[in-house]
Amino acid sequence: MKSHRKKRTCQARPARRTIVTPVILRVVAPALLLVVLLVILLAAAGGLLLQAHPGLARESRNPTLTVAWWGTPARHERTRAVLALYQEDNPGTDILAHSAEWGDYWHMLDTLLAAPRPPQVIQQDYAYLHHYVQEGALLPLDEFLRDGTITLPGVPDPLLEGGRLAGHLYGIPLGINAPALAYDPEALARAGVPRPTTDWTWDDFARIARQVHQETGLLTRPIFSGNPRVGFDTWLRQRDRSFFSSSGRGLGFSDPALLEDFWTLQRDLAREGLLAWGGDSLVEGRSWVEFIWSNAFPALQEEARRPLELALMPRITHSRRPGLYLKPAMFFSLARAGENPRSGARFLSFFLTHPGAARLLDMERGVPLVPAVHRDLRPRVTPAQRQVLDYIALVADGHSSPLDAPDPPGGARVQQLFRETTSQVLEGLVSPSRAAREFLARAERELFHQFLD
Repeated sequence: MKSHRKKRTCQARPARRTIVTPVILRVVAPALLLVVLLVILLAAAGGLLLQAHPGLARESRNPTLTVAWWGTPARHERTRAVLALYQEDNPGTDILAHSAEWGDYWHMLDTLLAAPRPPQVIQQDYAYLHHYVQEGALLPLDEFLRDGTITLPGVPDPLLEGGRLAGHLYGIPLGINAPALAYDPEALARAGVPRPTTDWTWDDFARIARQVHQETGLLTRPIFSGNPRVGFDTWLRQRDRSFFSSSGRGLGFSDPALLEDFWTLQRDLAREGLLAWGGDSLVEGRSWVEFIWSNAFPALQEEARRPLELALMPRITHSRRPGLYLKPAMFFSLARAGENPRSGARFLSFFLTHPGAARLLDMERGVPLVPAVHRDLRPRVTPAQRQVLDYIALVADGHSSPLDAPDPPGGARVQQLFRETTSQVLEGLVSPSRAAREFLARAERELFHQFLD
C-alpha cells in the first residue's frame, strides 16, 4: 500500500547572518583589543609562560627553564614575581611554571616527571624526598656546589643535612622552619594566666587549658590537628626515640605507653568539652591556642586581626633532650631527566641568594638560609615576621636537637594511619591503650610490606 504522505525534499537553508549591533561592538571591541594587547605584551616580554591550570601543556613554546612548586595563591604570586625578576637579570630566558595546591601537587609532579621534557626545578618536601631519590628522579647537587654554579655564602653545612641522602645533596632548603605554638596573650591575661615560659610542660598546658576555659569560655585546639604526627614527633624525641627507625624498615619506638600518654592528654580535654574541632578556631576567637609551623605565623596573625604571640611547645616532664628541631620548610631539587640542569642550578642559586628575590618572597617559605639575605630582610620585616625570626633564633639556641632522617618509603601511609587513629581516639571511638596497640601492629606491617616490595 502506497503512502499518501508527500515526499519531503531537502532544501539548502539560507545562511544565517550574524548582525552585530553597535551596542555589542562597544562591548566586544575593547575585549578583543585587550586580548590582542596581551598577546603582543607576552610576546615582547621574553616568555614568562605561567600556566592558568596545573599540567596544562604549552607545546607552542620552547622554555629554557621549567619550575614546579606547590602552595597557596599568595605563594604562586610571589614565586611568579621572582621568575619575572630572574628574566630581567637573564634576558631571553623563557620560563614555564607549573603550580598547584599541596593536595594536587604530587599527582601533577609525577605526571610531569613522566613526560618527555620534565621540569628542571621542582619543589620537594622532607617527607617525600627519600621516595623520589629512591625512584631515581632527582639529580645530586654536589657538582654544582663544587663548581660554583650554586653559591650559598655563609650557610653552615648542618643546615643542608636535611637534603642529604646516602652522602649526596638532593635538595637545598628554601627556608628554615620549626614547630611552634601560637597563642592569644590577651586571652591568657583575662584568665589570670602568665605567658608560657621556655620550660613549661604538658601538665602546665593542660592546667592552662582548663583555667582559660573556666575564666573565658575559650577552647583548646588538638596538638597539630592537621598532622598530629608533628606533635608526637616532639614528644618522642624528648624520650630519645623517633617516629621511624634509622633503617626505615620499622618504627623507631615500640612502647605503647608513649602513644597512650600523647592521646590520653588530649582525650581527657575532649571528654571535658574543652577541644575546638575544625575551622580556624584561633582566628575566629573560639580558641586561645593553635599549633603551627613557624612560617605560617605572619598569615595567621594577619587573619586574626589581633595580637598573637609565639611560644615554644611544652616539654614532657623529665625529658632527655629538646623535642623541637629546625626543619627545612621545603626544598628545591633538580629533576634527573630535566634538560640542561645547569640552567636549573643557576636559577636555584638566584632564588636563594638574590636580595630582591628574598624581598619578593617575604619569608613565606620560612627564614632564609643565607646570612646576608637574612640581614637584608630584618629591617624590612613586619612585627609578626620579626617574631618568627626571634623564635627561630630561640629554638636554635639550646631548644632543639638534630633533625631525624627523612621518612622512608611507605611513611606517608603510616602518617595517614596515625592521623586517622588520632581522630578516632579524640572522638571517643577507641581507647588510647587499644589504639596504641593496634597502631603499632598495623604500622609495622605496612613498613615491612613496603620493604619487601
